[in-house]
Amino acid sequence: MESKEIVGLATVREAQEAGHIEKATIRVAEKGLIITLERADAEAEQVLGAFRGGVRYFRSFDGAAGALRQAGIVQWDADVADWIPRTLRRGKKQA
Repeated sequence: MESKEIVGLATVREAQEAGHIEKATIRVAEKGLIITLERADAEAEQVLGAFRGGVRYFRSFDGAAGALRQAGIVQWDADVADWIPRTLRRGKKQA
């Protein structure tokens, strides 16, 4: 994630309105779900940042989807093969 530029929600919204967002993806990271963006006007993939700086992590898929909707993005990909929702984690009994 070090090589990815961190961008704020307002910047993503502006890029979306200008038609620069080519692809948005919800992905699994060590601390939760993140949103990555491919933009026509940027060389490297970008990641959605938190309001107070750093990467924005989501605890639920619904939260990540809500952020994308706030930015005006209504279609996205999801790469969450290694993600286990909290509702499933609670139901598992530890051995």
